[in-house]
Amino acid sequence: MGGELEPRREQEFSFEASTSDWLSHFGKLSVAYRYRRQGRARQFVEATAEYAETDEESLVERATDNERFGDAFVLAGQQAVTTADPELRDLLARLVARAFQDDARIEATSVLLGLVEQLGPVHLRVLRGVSMVPRHDPTFPPHTDRVEALVNADPGLTLAALLSLRSLGLVASTESTRTGPPGSSVRFDPPEWALTDLGRELLRIGGALGD
Repeated sequence: MGGELEPRREQEFSFEASTSDWLSHFGKLSVAYRYRRQGRARQFVEATAEYAETDEESLVERATDNERFGDAFVLAGQQAVTTADPELRDLLARLVARAFQDDARIEATSVLLGLVEQLGPVHLRVLRGVSMVPRHDPTFPPHTDRVEALVNADPGLTLAALLSLRSLGLVASTESTRTGPPGSSVRFDPPEWALTDLGRELLRIGGALGD
């Protein structure tokens, strides 16, 4: 009684949710932007605790005491508050929850967080699309147009996303050629896409693939 007030509990796991300088000139937008990010931070922590089968207090305590886990927790939280996509935020929470449950997964989680940081919603949709195309059906090969048919994206975005995913090691492509009689031109077949082990693991963590 009479001492300093105990700080609000929410401050224990506040992530960077500041607004850009130029937004400060637009009062209503600036306030809405800040509250939106604070809400995402709260949702991220709640989801992480749920997936880790623990409580928020234990989660924050672990992030405080374990430097490596704390770095992964804060990095994922900062990514979560900056994306409007709930699926990406959910994936970030699942990744951190795995690290909470097993210290041996912290390093792998940090690597995956670095990859997820470079992904947008369309990348996850395309990654799921690749997983849904039958791999050994000659009548339905996993060409770009087959993946595109499963993805709700503007024309051209599917291929751009596939190329980005390939550069990150999440999908791989195989390309074959056909040759005719001597002197004829070489024909290149469309590339066929497949998940890599890393891409499959990311989808599995996100709940899009079964164990």
